[in-house]
Amino acid sequence: MTTIRTKLRKSSVPGHRGTVVYQIIHRRKVRTISSSVRISLPDWELLHETMEDSSLSGIRTKIECGEHLLHSIVENLEREGRPYTADDIIRLFREGKKSCLFVEFIREESRLMKENGRYGTARNYISTANSFSEYLGNSDLPIQAVTCRIIENYSNWLTERGVCRNSLSFYMRILRAAFNKAVREGLAQQTFPFSNVYTGIERTPKRAVSEETVSTLYRMVLPDRSPLSLARDLFLFSFCTRGMSFVDMAYLKKTDIRRGVIRYRRHKTGQRIEVRLERVISNILDRHIKDSSSYVFPILEDTDSKTAYRRYRSMLRYYNRLLDKLSCMTGTDCHLTSYTARHTWASAARSHGVNLPVISAAMGHTSEKTTSIYLADIDRSLIDSANREIIGRLECAVSS
Repeated sequence: MTTIRTKLRKSSVPGHRGTVVYQIIHRRKVRTISSSVRISLPDWELLHETMEDSSLSGIRTKIECGEHLLHSIVENLEREGRPYTADDIIRLFREGKKSCLFVEFIREESRLMKENGRYGTARNYISTANSFSEYLGNSDLPIQAVTCRIIENYSNWLTERGVCRNSLSFYMRILRAAFNKAVREGLAQQTFPFSNVYTGIERTPKRAVSEETVSTLYRMVLPDRSPLSLARDLFLFSFCTRGMSFVDMAYLKKTDIRRGVIRYRRHKTGQRIEVRLERVISNILDRHIKDSSSYVFPILEDTDSKTAYRRYRSMLRYYNRLLDKLSCMTGTDCHLTSYTARHTWASAARSHGVNLPVISAAMGHTSEKTTSIYLADIDRSLIDSANREIIGRLECAVSS
């Protein structure tokens, strides 16, 4: 039988903070190991009150991490069924604190993703690692010390800082993916620490604009080859290609266009998409394709993956600033962003009676279980027909 107690070792200097220690009692042998937590006596007493003080959540988390790691070590030793001592527990505790740290593991995953050209996902992992480390007081914890309570407290910490539910879910899903990979690699046991936190996707405010607004953009007279003209064309191209995302337009190459069809893979999901060239699409392409570049649009300048990704991030910000200016020029209260064209196409398709499975297939959705059943049975001609009808309405609105 092993007993683990957490205590405060007061400082020998009056007024100075004490050190939190873990006392291990095994077979009448008592050993003590110090933690990295320093805390004043009043705060220590506050930690043990019924009412939790959110200002001490980081300290509480650090203490609980150590406690959980010690209990996990004891459970593993008991499971092995071989004799062990209190000194063995302390040795394994020190080894566990030095290796297999969770934030460090996430950062390493991010590094590997960069090596494989997955710069967007790598960036998301780094953002999550930084946020979780900040919650831990700019420190780290062993992977096997990740518990439901720690994750729940992190969720509460994010909420207190005004993080919206979708952003909170974003962090949780990345942490869960990293934790599950660590489990698969044998670095921790599966304890399902994310079972009590939100990992869904909440509906966001409607981002679509009216088809009349799209027609206004289409009719708008802008200086040739100006930044605003390019932004307008990119927006219309996205709308007319069933909501092609900015990243896919940026990386679109001339070799992706053959025999009257644009064929590309979505960067986000890897889904293969085919779009038939309609007259509006061809006119936009004719204005921007240059012989000197392998890309369709003048967004990227280099094929080196790292350089291209940095350029893409910079141009995305610039594109959204230009769309903001175009929003004002429409004379409406609309707010155009790089997502608006995609949402607007889906909204237009739905309003014209295109059924949900066709819309899902047309936009390359892969995560909707309800519609994914039908994807294999949808003839591409139905998708082309739906897109032709929507673009035709745009052309009619302009000519009338």
